[in-house]
Amino acid sequence: MLTHPRRLQFELVDHAARNKTEDTFPVIGPLAWEIQKDFSIQLGRHEENKAQPSSMIFRSKVVSRQHAEVWVGENDKLYIKDTGSSSGTFLNTKRLSLPNRTSEPSELMDGDILRIGSNYHGGLLEKYRSITLRIRIYCPPELNRYAVEDCCICLFSITSGQAMFVTPCSHIFHYKCSRPLLAASTFRCPLCRVVNDLNMNVDVD
Repeated sequence: MLTHPRRLQFELVDHAARNKTEDTFPVIGPLAWEIQKDFSIQLGRHEENKAQPSSMIFRSKVVSRQHAEVWVGENDKLYIKDTGSSSGTFLNTKRLSLPNRTSEPSELMDGDILRIGSNYHGGLLEKYRSITLRIRIYCPPELNRYAVEDCCICLFSITSGQAMFVTPCSHIFHYKCSRPLLAASTFRCPLCRVVNDLNMNVDVD
């Protein structure tokens, strides 16, 4: 069966509690991108009246002008590396490299917490606070309405009459193939790697 590849979206979600106004929100520019083969973004500090070398910039003095890079690897997975920042890039609390050193690539997964920089003087002032973001990797229905479903676990077609398992992220697998993955309360989709809570309550009106 001819299939269309799934199109995934990458999003950075502000993870800090703050009043999000246009003047104080720390991120300038887009927060979501469609993941493609040549996908790459540079993360860095915003500077007034200067050319911006980064494609995603932050209003924070603890972020370097060229702080980190996110890109798609040859295996279609997302990676991040610190590009020699002084205040550090932290993935799930782990610092990626020493100050002013380029780090090794680290894979990004849905639900990861990314911190750009370290608070200066306790971060009492907004401009001296680090930026904390949550990673979202998901499959928007509007980008995939024409996709034909195959089971990516066994690589065979899903046909009429077969038992199916539909994930909360709207992907479909053979139930027999997905059954070994359903023992835990959380389920990581084999296709888009989104973490789903299988015990989430359902409100009925």
